[in-house]
Amino acid sequence: MDIKIGVGVPNYGTIWIKTAVSLMEMMRLPYEFFPIFQYGAYISQNRELIVNRAIEQKCSHILFVDHDIQFYPVTVKFLVEHDKDIVAGLYNYRSMPIRPMVKVYDKGKIIDGKKEDIPYDMFKVAGIGMGCCLIKTSVFEKLEKPYFPMFDKKGGVVTSEDIGFCEKAIAAGFEIWCDPSLDVKHLGDYEY
Repeated sequence: MDIKIGVGVPNYGTIWIKTAVSLMEMMRLPYEFFPIFQYGAYISQNRELIVNRAIEQKCSHILFVDHDIQFYPVTVKFLVEHDKDIVAGLYNYRSMPIRPMVKVYDKGKIIDGKKEDIPYDMFKVAGIGMGCCLIKTSVFEKLEKPYFPMFDKKGGVVTSEDIGFCEKAIAAGFEIWCDPSLDVKHLGDYEY
Protein backbone atom coordinates (compact mmCIF):
# COMPACT_ATOMS: atom_id res chain seq x y z
CA MET A 1 0.00 0.00 0.00
CA ASP A 2 1.29 3.45 -0.90
CA ILE A 3 1.38 5.72 2.09
CA LYS A 4 0.46 9.35 1.65
CA ILE A 5 0.06 11.22 4.91
CA GLY A 6 -1.98 14.37 5.17
CA VAL A 7 -0.32 16.28 8.00
CA GLY A 8 -3.13 18.26 9.57
CA VAL A 9 -2.19 21.15 11.84
CA PRO A 10 -5.31 22.84 13.24
CA ASN A 11 -4.37 26.22 14.68
CA TYR A 12 -5.50 29.65 15.78
CA GLY A 13 -2.92 31.42 13.60
CA THR A 14 0.24 30.51 15.49
CA ILE A 15 2.47 27.48 15.80
CA TRP A 16 5.19 26.80 18.35
CA ILE A 17 8.70 26.76 16.90
CA LYS A 18 9.36 23.32 18.46
CA THR A 19 6.26 22.04 16.65
CA ALA A 20 7.49 23.51 13.36
CA VAL A 21 10.92 21.92 13.83
CA SER A 22 9.31 18.54 14.60
CA LEU A 23 7.25 18.79 11.41
CA MET A 24 10.17 19.88 9.23
CA GLU A 25 12.41 17.08 10.53
CA MET A 26 9.60 14.55 10.02
CA MET A 27 9.41 15.46 6.32
CA ARG A 28 12.77 13.70 5.82
CA LEU A 29 11.13 10.31 6.40
CA PRO A 30 10.46 8.15 3.32
CA TYR A 31 6.72 8.85 3.10
CA GLU A 32 4.77 11.17 0.88
CA PHE A 33 3.49 14.05 3.01
CA PHE A 34 0.80 16.59 2.19
CA PRO A 35 0.83 19.47 4.72
CA ILE A 36 -2.56 20.94 5.66
CA PHE A 37 -2.37 23.95 7.99
CA GLN A 38 -5.91 24.93 8.87
CA TYR A 39 -6.39 28.28 10.58
CA GLY A 40 -9.60 29.22 12.37
CA ALA A 41 -11.25 29.95 15.69
CA TYR A 42 -12.85 26.52 16.08
CA ILE A 43 -10.53 23.53 16.34
CA SER A 44 -13.36 21.07 15.64
CA GLN A 45 -14.14 22.86 12.37
CA ASN A 46 -10.43 23.03 11.50
CA ARG A 47 -10.17 19.25 11.97
CA GLU A 48 -13.22 18.70 9.73
CA LEU A 49 -11.67 20.83 6.98
CA ILE A 50 -8.36 18.96 7.30
CA VAL A 51 -10.17 15.64 6.82
CA ASN A 52 -11.98 16.97 3.74
CA ARG A 53 -8.71 18.20 2.21
CA ALA A 54 -6.86 14.94 2.97
CA ILE A 55 -9.62 12.90 1.33
CA GLU A 56 -9.60 15.22 -1.72
CA GLN A 57 -5.83 14.66 -2.00
CA LYS A 58 -6.28 10.87 -1.72
CA CYS A 59 -4.21 10.60 1.44
CA SER A 60 -4.09 7.13 2.99
CA HIS A 61 -3.63 8.60 6.49
CA ILE A 62 -4.08 11.82 8.39
CA LEU A 63 -1.55 12.75 11.04
CA PHE A 64 -3.04 15.36 13.32
CA VAL A 65 -0.38 17.48 14.98
CA ASP A 66 -1.65 20.30 17.16
CA HIS A 67 0.12 23.66 16.99
CA ASP A 68 1.59 23.13 20.47
CA ILE A 69 2.96 19.57 20.23
CA GLN A 70 6.60 18.50 20.07
CA PHE A 71 7.68 15.02 18.96
CA TYR A 72 10.65 13.17 17.56
CA PRO A 73 10.41 12.90 13.76
CA VAL A 74 10.55 9.08 13.91
CA THR A 75 7.26 9.13 15.87
CA VAL A 76 5.26 8.99 12.64
CA LYS A 77 7.24 5.91 11.52
CA PHE A 78 6.21 4.05 14.67
CA LEU A 79 2.59 5.15 14.33
CA VAL A 80 2.47 3.95 10.70
CA GLU A 81 4.13 0.63 11.55
CA HIS A 82 1.52 -0.10 14.23
CA ASP A 83 -0.95 -0.40 11.30
CA LYS A 84 -3.98 0.57 13.42
CA ASP A 85 -6.99 2.50 12.16
CA ILE A 86 -6.51 5.06 14.93
CA VAL A 87 -3.32 5.35 16.99
CA ALA A 88 -1.87 8.20 19.00
CA GLY A 89 1.12 9.19 21.02
CA LEU A 90 0.45 10.04 24.64
CA TYR A 91 0.99 13.52 26.04
CA ASN A 92 -0.24 15.45 29.06
CA TYR A 93 -2.77 18.19 29.69
CA ARG A 94 -1.21 21.64 29.95
CA SER A 95 -1.90 21.94 33.64
CA MET A 96 -0.61 20.88 37.01
CA PRO A 97 -0.58 18.31 38.43
CA ILE A 98 0.65 16.38 35.39
CA ARG A 99 -2.16 14.22 33.96
CA PRO A 100 -2.10 12.15 30.78
CA MET A 101 -4.61 13.24 28.14
CA VAL A 102 -6.33 9.86 27.87
CA LYS A 103 -9.57 8.14 28.83
CA VAL A 104 -9.25 4.48 29.84
CA TYR A 105 -11.56 1.57 30.58
CA ASP A 106 -11.81 0.51 34.22
CA LYS A 107 -14.21 -2.32 35.08
CA GLY A 108 -16.64 -1.31 32.34
CA LYS A 109 -16.46 2.40 33.11
CA ILE A 110 -14.59 5.14 31.27
CA ILE A 111 -12.35 7.21 33.52
CA ASP A 112 -9.50 9.69 33.19
CA GLY A 113 -6.19 7.89 32.90
CA LYS A 114 -3.70 8.38 35.72
CA LYS A 115 0.04 8.55 35.16
CA GLU A 116 0.70 5.58 37.45
CA ASP A 117 -1.83 3.40 35.57
CA ILE A 118 -0.38 3.90 32.09
CA PRO A 119 1.47 0.82 30.76
CA TYR A 120 4.69 1.15 28.79
CA ASP A 121 3.39 -0.86 25.84
CA MET A 122 0.65 0.12 23.42
CA PHE A 123 -2.86 -0.22 24.83
CA LYS A 124 -6.49 0.30 23.80
CA VAL A 125 -8.16 3.47 25.11
CA ALA A 126 -11.64 4.97 25.36
CA GLY A 127 -10.43 8.40 24.29
CA ILE A 128 -7.23 10.25 23.49
CA GLY A 129 -6.02 13.75 22.70
CA MET A 130 -5.72 14.19 18.93
CA GLY A 131 -2.59 16.36 19.15
CA CYS A 132 -0.36 13.55 17.82
CA CYS A 133 -2.73 11.05 16.24
CA LEU A 134 -2.58 9.00 13.04
CA ILE A 135 -5.90 7.99 11.48
CA LYS A 136 -6.46 5.99 8.30
CA THR A 137 -8.67 8.08 6.01
CA SER A 138 -10.84 5.00 5.42
CA VAL A 139 -12.15 5.51 8.98
CA PHE A 140 -14.00 8.63 7.85
CA GLU A 141 -15.87 6.68 5.15
CA LYS A 142 -17.71 4.89 7.96
CA LEU A 143 -18.51 7.98 10.07
CA GLU A 144 -21.17 10.61 9.61
CA LYS A 145 -20.32 14.29 9.81
CA PRO A 146 -19.49 16.08 11.95
CA TYR A 147 -16.48 13.86 12.64
CA PHE A 148 -15.41 15.94 15.65
CA PRO A 149 -18.65 16.79 17.43
CA MET A 150 -18.72 19.13 20.39
CA PHE A 151 -22.21 18.00 21.42
CA ASP A 152 -23.78 14.59 21.92
CA LYS A 153 -27.08 13.56 20.31
CA LYS A 154 -29.04 14.98 23.26
CA GLY A 155 -27.37 18.38 22.93
CA GLY A 156 -25.06 17.89 25.91
CA VAL A 157 -21.48 19.10 25.68
CA VAL A 158 -18.82 16.40 25.25
CA THR A 159 -15.43 16.85 26.91
CA SER A 160 -13.75 18.07 23.70
CA GLU A 161 -13.78 17.51 19.95
CA ASP A 162 -11.09 14.87 20.50
CA ILE A 163 -13.35 12.85 22.77
CA GLY A 164 -16.34 13.52 20.51
CA PHE A 165 -14.41 11.88 17.66
CA CYS A 166 -13.31 8.96 19.84
CA GLU A 167 -16.86 8.26 21.01
CA LYS A 168 -18.11 8.35 17.43
CA ALA A 169 -15.32 6.08 16.15
CA ILE A 170 -15.84 3.52 18.91
CA ALA A 171 -19.61 3.52 18.27
CA ALA A 172 -18.80 2.72 14.61
CA GLY A 173 -16.72 -0.30 15.69
CA PHE A 174 -13.20 1.13 15.62
CA GLU A 175 -10.57 0.63 18.30
CA ILE A 176 -8.40 3.49 19.48
CA TRP A 177 -4.82 2.74 20.46
CA CYS A 178 -2.22 4.67 22.39
CA ASP A 179 1.55 4.22 22.24
CA PRO A 180 2.85 5.72 25.51
CA SER A 181 6.47 4.89 24.64
CA LEU A 182 6.67 7.79 22.17
CA ASP A 183 8.11 11.00 23.59
CA VAL A 184 5.39 13.56 22.83
CA LYS A 185 5.25 16.90 24.67
CA HIS A 186 2.44 19.42 25.04
CA LEU A 187 4.13 22.80 24.85
CA GLY A 188 3.42 25.75 27.10
CA ASP A 189 5.35 27.71 29.67
CA TYR A 190 6.42 24.22 30.73
CA GLU A 191 6.71 21.03 28.62
CA TYR A 192 3.84 18.90 29.93
